[in-house]
Amino acid sequence: MRTTRLGQTLSLFSKDERGNALFLILLAIVLFAGLSYAVTQTGHPSRSARLENELIASSQLTQFGNALRLGIDRMQIAGIDAGDVLFVASVNAPEYSSENNIFNPKGFVGLRSVDPAADAFDSNVASHADAAWIYRTAALEGNGRTLLPGVGSEQGADRVLVLTGISSNVCRFINQRLGLSGVESAIPPVGKAAADFITTSADLDLREEAYMPKGQPFLCVRTSDQQYVYYHVLSDS
Repeated sequence: MRTTRLGQTLSLFSKDERGNALFLILLAIVLFAGLSYAVTQTGHPSRSARLENELIASSQLTQFGNALRLGIDRMQIAGIDAGDVLFVASVNAPEYSSENNIFNPKGFVGLRSVDPAADAFDSNVASHADAAWIYRTAALEGNGRTLLPGVGSEQGADRVLVLTGISSNVCRFINQRLGLSGVESAIPPVGKAAADFITTSADLDLREEAYMPKGQPFLCVRTSDQQYVYYHVLSDS
């Protein structure tokens, strides 16, 4: 019977020594495989790390929306109508110092405008670098209404926060807080494009969308042009 080189080598050892030598060879193979994998992963964030960052980003989005909604409630208690609330984040704007500006540090609320985290956006959306909060304010002259199923009056919600271009994972994390699940309902598809959400001069009517849940104060949807849009109702009186 032909003896291989490995067999010849192992025959030089006793039975116990041969067992130890085989173990060391197998151990070396395992260590080499682990080292090779580690090298290939160097410089590339793991999927779990990306998901964790996206989860944090989704929480930041909803927290900002909740803070704005509570801020408007507080301003209403102080006697300011929800329709008169301003969202002026630029310190150079003339209305920044208005007592009706929710971001006025000397106002009734004094909230700080928080830019969305970079991890919130889909890297495949070319316009994500320019994405910013959009405030749909139906009460202002010339602005369109935001009509949502089971939210607000027939005239729609008064104030709605909108952000386009977010990632599908961030969108899914947002909706998980609402208990949404299923293939379509987890991220409801709508027949509107992302541009329809940020065109404040026109009505946005989502009441007849098949997969839209009713009465949700915030939600993330998939648009007809395959973008993901988050909205948060700030005032629905």
